[in-house]
Amino acid sequence: MFFASPSCEPYASAFRVNVAPVARRLGFTVERADDLYRVGSRILESWNALGSAGFTLIDVSRKDPSVFYHLGMAHAAGKPVFLLTQNVSDVPCELRQYPILVYGRKEDASQLDLNGKLEELLRFIVEKS
Repeated sequence: MFFASPSCEPYASAFRVNVAPVARRLGFTVERADDLYRVGSRILESWNALGSAGFTLIDVSRKDPSVFYHLGMAHAAGKPVFLLTQNVSDVPCELRQYPILVYGRKEDASQLDLNGKLEELLRFIVEKS
């Protein structure tokens, strides 16, 4: 699974606390776009990670340009795309044909209310593959 989201908080923590543990518990290997950058081209690193991913999970909250760049790369690589967002208005109308998981925040604003919905989505992906 290839994952991209805004690199600022709470999205970086949400990946570590919410997305990665749920995905790994269900048997997925997870590559996060912001964690890929070693020596070399960032674009090439992302392209290689996308190439080995079975699908992409992309959080388009905040309309982050680099996230949309990764989304375009996922389309170019022919990968299935699943979107996350805190607000449907962040999803351009052209992308609303893809599955969209809308999530909110828990009482503790640093925690996203995502685990149950995410697990449901990932189980759906497992069943369809």
